[in-house]
Order: sequence, then structure tokens, then C-alpha cells
Amino acid sequence: MLLKKDLELADLVNPKLENIICYFAAKTKYLTEKRIHKLVYTAELYYIEEFCKRLTNIQFKNYNYGVWSPDVADANTWLDGIRLNIKEEKTEKGHIASFIEPIGDFSFELREEEISILDKVLEDWGFETTDELVAFTKSTLPWEKSSFGEDVDLGAYVEECKLEDAFFTKEEIKKELEKIDKEEKFIHLDDI
Repeated sequence: MLLKKDLELADLVNPKLENIICYFAAKTKYLTEKRIHKLVYTAELYYIEEFCKRLTNIQFKNYNYGVWSPDVADANTWLDGIRLNIKEEKTEKGHIASFIEPIGDFSFELREEEISILDKVLEDWGFETTDELVAFTKSTLPWEKSSFGEDVDLGAYVEECKLEDAFFTKEEIKKELEKIDKEEKFIHLDDI
């Protein structure tokens, strides 16, 4: 009988995805399977917005509870018991959730800019509730452009990013947004 431990993980799990999942597991307390899908997706968005290219080549789908990735789900299955410990526990609200913890210490095969993006995701979303993270993923342009059960087209988002960069630098966009914030005035309806 063929066992998980007898297989090469690199043949079963995208090595970059493995490192991202394990990084989040090592750096996050109370990481659930629901949350990991949203964190990886958010990291993809942040990476695209910063570098106009994908962090990974994994697929995401539009589902009721925000984005879901068959690649992340498969990776969790293969990594469980080898690099991760996934166990079901009751949450404070009495729900059953699958919690993800790393097994042992290990180094991550990620570039500095990738780690920087993952850290930014954790800084922004690490202490927010899962419901807030879900609401964020559902508010993103790629998710909104897809329908239930369809792939979320991050390739199109990359192309939009490239077009935007062709017209404006990130610094120009930042200055314009700051200018708009300073100039923005609210007029009461009574004053019209």
C-alpha cells in the first residue's frame, strides 16, 4: 500500500504554495482551513498589486463563503501529518473548525519580497475576524467579476495592473489619492 510519506511532496503540492501555507501556519495562531484560503488569495492580490504578476499559479473559485481554492484544499490534505497538523476542534462559539498548526521548525524557500507580502497580509488581516476577511475577499474586483462556482480570474487582474502601471507610476497614483483626500469636501443637502 502506498503511503503519503512514500511520495515526493513536490510532485503532489506546488512547492511555493506549500511554503506559503506553512509560513502562515508558523506565523499565525488559530489558523483554520477556511482562513488559509482567504489569506493565500489576499497574498495573491497584494503581490499582483505590488509586482503586476502572480505569486503562484493556483486556482481560486467563487463560493458562498468567499474564495476557495482546490489547490489549497489538496495541499492541506497532502501536508497534513507531514508538515502540518490539521485537527478539528470546537471554536469559542461552539462551531467545529479545522485548525492548522506547523509540525516542527523548518526554513521557508521564499524570496524576500514574497515574505514581505505575506507579512503585510498578516499585519493587515492576522487579527481580524474570519468574517471580516471573508467580507474583504468578497469586495475585491476579481471576486466580484466572477459568479458562484466560477474561477476567479487573477490573470485579468494582472493585465489590469499592467495597464494601470503603463499610464501611472505607483507614486503618481498615491499623490493623486492624497490630493483627492485633501480636496474632498462634503456639502450638506441644505446648502445646495
